[in-house]
Amino acid sequence: MTTPLSLATAPIEVPLFAQLRTRTEPITLGLNVQGRFERFGINAQLRAQSLELREAMNDVSTPAVDMAELEWLDAQIHRSHQEDTLAYLHAYLAAATVLFRDHGVTAALSVVDISGITGGVYRYENAFIRTLAELALDRTPLPMTGALPDYSMGSPAAMLALDGLDYLSRATRAMKPQTTHQEAHMAVPNATPQPAGVTVELSYDELQQLSLLLGLVSAREREIAPHGNTAAVRIEAAAQASRG
Repeated sequence: MTTPLSLATAPIEVPLFAQLRTRTEPITLGLNVQGRFERFGINAQLRAQSLELREAMNDVSTPAVDMAELEWLDAQIHRSHQEDTLAYLHAYLAAATVLFRDHGVTAALSVVDISGITGGVYRYENAFIRTLAELALDRTPLPMTGALPDYSMGSPAAMLALDGLDYLSRATRAMKPQTTHQEAHMAVPNATPQPAGVTVELSYDELQQLSLLLGLVSAREREIAPHGNTAAVRIEAAAQASRG
């Protein structure tokens, strides 16, 4: 007597499963990135930080210098959000590829962002592909950390903020090197250019050669004091005399 195959352990018909294993046509997956980011609290965090920055920009008492920084920060957090969206798509595709391969499906995979679709629902070819696509979500790391979402603080966004990986914190850190670079290249009005100081360490023999060339030490002294003490004293005295 043959025992019938249970659907509880075989959610897809065996012939269709075999067909997927031999399939060569690409399989397209749909990912609602913004839906995932909403669930993680990331989008809400972005909106709150952007609102905070724009309220400060709308404050008439905000100095012009601070206004420029605020505008840059607001633009930067949205740029980072776009970059994270793309990075999450790539991370999901990598996780799905491994999962499908583990189940014997070797067809090429691609993924499209369906965030703009009403409801964010994607119609898959069959239940097996949908099941694997959904399982891949649980294996997709966040681009900010390279690790799976952490709910230890209630939401992944809260954990990101705790670790200084929220959008505003990242933008603030990115702005500091830029500000330092700009300040270093700002011209100081009515300032007299000063030569840059250069410190060079010379060996005893090199000191002797230099002092000999400068006429500070005679050839006879060089023979008597081969270790450079005389040269060092003469060079230092000459430097002090030139400064005085």
